[in-house]
Amino acid sequence: MADFDLVIKNGTVVTAADTQHCDIGIKDGTVIALGRGLGAAAREIDARGKLVVPGAIDSHCHIEQKSALASFAPTISTAPRSRPRSAGPLR
Repeated sequence: MADFDLVIKNGTVVTAADTQHCDIGIKDGTVIALGRGLGAAAREIDARGKLVVPGAIDSHCHIEQKSALASFAPTISTAPRSRPRSAGPLR
């Protein structure tokens, strides 16, 4: 029987306290081990050359999502846009 449901191997693991090259052992949806040479897993992912950030929050923007103040965020047509300086002023 597997020790873990999932082991993410060979990644560069970034936590609030440290950055290290190790494996992540996950059981029942919870990270329960960080280390090298973890036991068997039902599924393995090779994260070589990748950053692995367990527990991180994906920070991104939802256009037209209702805010806590009961107003709506900008729409796709009114949201701020990135524009290269060489493009000149918006008209």
